[in-house]
Order: sequence, then C-alpha cells, then structure tokens
Amino acid sequence: MPGESIVAEQLRGSMGKNSTLFNIGDIVRLKSGGPPMTVVQLPAVDLPSLPPLPGDDQFVCNWFESKRHHQKSFPAEALEAAPDSDATGINVSALLDAVEAIKAKRDGGAS
Repeated sequence: MPGESIVAEQLRGSMGKNSTLFNIGDIVRLKSGGPPMTVVQLPAVDLPSLPPLPGDDQFVCNWFESKRHHQKSFPAEALEAAPDSDATGINVSALLDAVEAIKAKRDGGAS
C-alpha cells in the first residue's frame, strides 16, 4: 500500500491480503477463545544478513488471569481483535445495556 512502511509491507505479504495488522497496545484474543490480551511486540522483520528465528512472525501478547501475568507469542492467523471489550475482559456494551435496564426498571417502578 502507498505510504506503508517496509515492515508493514512485509507483514502484510507474509500474512495475506485480508489480514488485519495489529499495533502495540491493541486488545486481541485467540480466535478459539480465551482472555483478552494486549499486543506488546510486533513480529520481527527478517533481515537479509540473518536467518529467521522461530517466532519472528508472531505477535507477543500479555494478559492477566487470576492476578497472574502471562506472556506468549501467537501467529497473526490465530488472533482477532477483541470484540467490544476493554482490557479487563468486560463486555462494555452488555454492561451498559444492563445499567440502562436497571435505570429503566428503577424509574418505571418509582411511578
């Protein structure tokens, strides 16, 4: 794509035309499910003078589970943007809907 960095071009080429590139700080989760994770490192770029290392094509993600920190690398094909949730894993839309329902019940019941 015009104006795209060399890194982005290489990643897009290695992940396919329809892949979404994630940025550091993006909240993602495994396509198979699991907790929301924060992308903390982007895939490394193959340098012509160095052979590729295992994991160079993977995104490094952090997450917390039961107050314990976890970090692991995942290929782009295994990740998707976390749908409508914040870093705590709370579904924000569902929470706001529940708050509105409580308010409506309270206001309707007060009459």
